[in-house]
Amino acid sequence: MDMKMPKNRRAVKDVCHRLGSSGAEKMSAAQNLPRVKLFKRELDSRRHYGHENAQKQANCERCLSGIGQLKRGEEVGCPKSSTREAI
Repeated sequence: MDMKMPKNRRAVKDVCHRLGSSGAEKMSAAQNLPRVKLFKRELDSRRHYGHENAQKQANCERCLSGIGQLKRGEEVGCPKSSTREAI
């Protein structure tokens, strides 16, 4: 008969799996945090990737406007192959 894992521990395992942190050090650090903080950390990491993409787009705009290929106020659509594929 398998015993059920406590909810907090299950959440820790799930969040660590989603974040890709399977190392014992990260797992033990995650176990010390309450469940709510773990989910906030996961959401913050997703927001971080969005912020990073926004920064890349701003850099593209600056580079193109610096060499005269972009008019002021014109939007640039950077390629979708940004953060995730670069890592």
